[in-house]
Amino acid sequence: SILKELDVSKFNTQNSISFESMFEGCIKLQKIDISNFNSFKCGCISKMFKNCQNITGIDMVNWNLCNLEDTVLFFPLKKYGIEQLFFGCENLEMIGLNINFSKIIIKDDIFERIPNKGTFIYNNGLKFNEKETKNNNNYEMIKAILNKLPVGWEKIENQE
Repeated sequence: SILKELDVSKFNTQNSISFESMFEGCIKLQKIDISNFNSFKCGCISKMFKNCQNITGIDMVNWNLCNLEDTVLFFPLKKYGIEQLFFGCENLEMIGLNINFSKIIIKDDIFERIPNKGTFIYNNGLKFNEKETKNNNNYEMIKAILNKLPVGWEKIENQE
């Protein structure tokens, strides 16, 4: 891939059910604005940025990811909704993520091969569906994700 910058801000994603591997292997990609993606129907974002070695920031803090889930496609293979999401993003300095999902297993490889320090900004999910988020014990999911980050990452809860 020779793309260094990609403008997908006007993509219509309202009916997208998967963003799996969407930008996987875009090794020269440095900048992308996905903040306007409509992610409500999306069930899988696995490997979305896998091996995007030069990307420095990924902002998904305003995404509604309440429909992410682990899905079995072909027994016994199991797919995880956020498996290897940031794997191999070796120059990543900032991640923004809305954690309003609770139906998935957080695998160890979500943050594998990212730098040892950076900034992780997250929403607690209450912005989109307060009742569902509280019922699904979303705080355990937030804790699980924060525990997978490399030790040197600063963790900031977005208070918007």
